[in-house]
Amino acid sequence: FDPAGAPLKTVESSEWKQVDAARHKWQAMQVKVSNQQTGHTTHIHIDRFEANVPVADEVFSVRSIEKEE
Repeated sequence: FDPAGAPLKTVESSEWKQVDAARHKWQAMQVKVSNQQTGHTTHIHIDRFEANVPVADEVFSVRSIEKEE
């Protein structure tokens, strides 16, 4: 909802895949976000998802996030 209380966006998730059976974790492989006010829609399709992959703390540093690749 927007600040005036009107509907703003909706999210639809589909194609759920179990990505970690031991921990009972699932991930939507398709996500659709629709802006109810502008009509704009964004579709996200995940081809590959890996759970429980270690990520170094420095990946989340300001320097790393601001760095262009």
